[in-house]
Amino acid sequence: MFGCALIRERFLYASAAGMTLLVAYLGVSMAVTPIPADLLFHNGLYLFATNMLGMLIAYFLEFSARRDFFLGYMLNREQEKVTTLNTRLEEKVIRRTEALSTTNAALQRQINERKEIETALRESRERLKVLFDFAPDGYCMLSLKGDIIEANQSVETITGVGREAYIGKKVFDLGLVASDPHRQARAILKASLKGTPWGPGEFAIRRNDGRPATVEVRSHPVRIDDQICILVMIRDVTDRKTQAKVRKRLENKLTQAQKMEAVGTLAGGIAHDFNNILSAIIGYTELSRMDAPPDSALHENLGQIHTAGQRAKDLIQQILTFSRQHDTEIKPVRVRAILEESLKLLRASIPQAIEIRQRIASEAFTLANETQLQQILMNLCTNAAYAMGSGGGILTVDLDDITIDTSSADPDINLPAGAYLRLTVSDTGCGMPPEVVRRLFDPYYTTKPKGEGSGLGMAVVHGIVSRYQGAIKVDSVEGQGTAVRVYLVRQAKAGGATAEKAAPLPTGTEPVLLVDDESQLVTIGEQMLTRLGYRVTVSADSVKALELFRVQPEAFAVVVTDMSMPKMSGVELARAILSIRPDMPIVLCTGYSAGIDRETVLSMGIRDLIMKPITMQALALSVRQAIDAGQMSAR
Repeated sequence: MFGCALIRERFLYASAAGMTLLVAYLGVSMAVTPIPADLLFHNGLYLFATNMLGMLIAYFLEFSARRDFFLGYMLNREQEKVTTLNTRLEEKVIRRTEALSTTNAALQRQINERKEIETALRESRERLKVLFDFAPDGYCMLSLKGDIIEANQSVETITGVGREAYIGKKVFDLGLVASDPHRQARAILKASLKGTPWGPGEFAIRRNDGRPATVEVRSHPVRIDDQICILVMIRDVTDRKTQAKVRKRLENKLTQAQKMEAVGTLAGGIAHDFNNILSAIIGYTELSRMDAPPDSALHENLGQIHTAGQRAKDLIQQILTFSRQHDTEIKPVRVRAILEESLKLLRASIPQAIEIRQRIASEAFTLANETQLQQILMNLCTNAAYAMGSGGGILTVDLDDITIDTSSADPDINLPAGAYLRLTVSDTGCGMPPEVVRRLFDPYYTTKPKGEGSGLGMAVVHGIVSRYQGAIKVDSVEGQGTAVRVYLVRQAKAGGATAEKAAPLPTGTEPVLLVDDESQLVTIGEQMLTRLGYRVTVSADSVKALELFRVQPEAFAVVVTDMSMPKMSGVELARAILSIRPDMPIVLCTGYSAGIDRETVLSMGIRDLIMKPITMQALALSVRQAIDAGQMSAR
């Protein structure tokens, strides 16, 4: 340590200064006072030793002072370092505390948010479970192996099997029946693996109680707990399918009714002109027959013409029934008698190679019109004969009594339970394909060559049967033949039907005003009324007829007028006449009754409504009754 101290810079400076002071002192002493050399040497040595000793003492004093200072300095520096470190540590602690607080706050927020999410998720799961359980459609959760993981209440309702019975089982344990269920299962699985939905597809199932049902199935893949599952929707479409069939059947009936209405509308449009023609034919025939000798061939031939005209009249009336424009007389009739009479007439009109077989086992009655029943049979038999052709075959006509109840009801005929007559006309002809059978009752549809059929025969039959609240069923096999079954409501008794006795034509001498725009019908009407004894004034113009009546309102006992006339219709003419003379008897004639009927005419004050073609008997009765009624009201 001493060696180190000697080489200190400050100590060297102090030693040099001390020696300089010593030398300076000796120099001054020698200059002032002569000093012996030995004394100077001894004094110099003493001074040097004293200086050195003093210097050492000063150095050690300084060293001690410096050591304490240094230790204090070092201690202060270390304390400063410690303080700095403490300060930095405190700052780090503060920063770490702040960061920890921030982290804790964020963590708490995350915890709170997680709790809220878990609560919302739990509530959402509860809601979804409620929706799942009470959904109207059935829902099943399946594994990719086809195992049922979960199912809702509607599945139990649809299948009739409790959920606990099929949880964990294969999906086909539900009782699904299909032609190839495994193919459809593979299709569902393939779509699910691709992440795409499947369906809809229909399955036929049988419920637990044995009742069949039809279900619509859809599937969609879902991921639950990192596992792909299949959500299957099952919807019961049994009622929908049934309603669709009913709706289709009703639509077919509506279409048929619309077609029949179109036929009726068309028929009504030409009925007036056609009935005018028939009026001329029947009227002139009746007049000519009255002049012909009763036992002559002319009288007989005219009778045949009159009969043909009456048949044409009946046919027009049948066609008008489709448009609800004519009320055909309906009364209890014995079907057996009509069939037997019609088959006699039919025998002469079909080829001899066709054998007619009849099995009539019913004596019952039905509410119908005789002409319409004849028309039904004639249409069915002529169609059957055409199907067999000249090659011949067997034509069979059956009539029997049947009873339809709810258990034996045929869905194709759609009739309520009750007692019915069944008329069956079958043949051994060529038969018909299904597409022809479906269009058999369409108006103007025919498979016959052009000019051999109008396509209205079966449409007319369908319209008549529908009006009688009956039904028609057609069964046909190509190459084997056809059977047409007509169902009519059966009555046990005739219901008091009585036959009308022929009576002589009523006559008169009163003046009659006859109005018709058809000159031919004016001539016929004038001759008929003249033959009956009446004094007839005719007019082919309704406006001129009204002017004539205004001039002489009391000159006529009755007015007979056509309804469809230019300038002024018969109804308008009747109203104008009644405004002049309210008690005037008026007879309205028409061959087209659209929008007008007997009740409407009578409510207007008109005495009677006659449908064309007009026979002498109908004209005589109507005119006489109108005049008599007018005379009684005048009293």
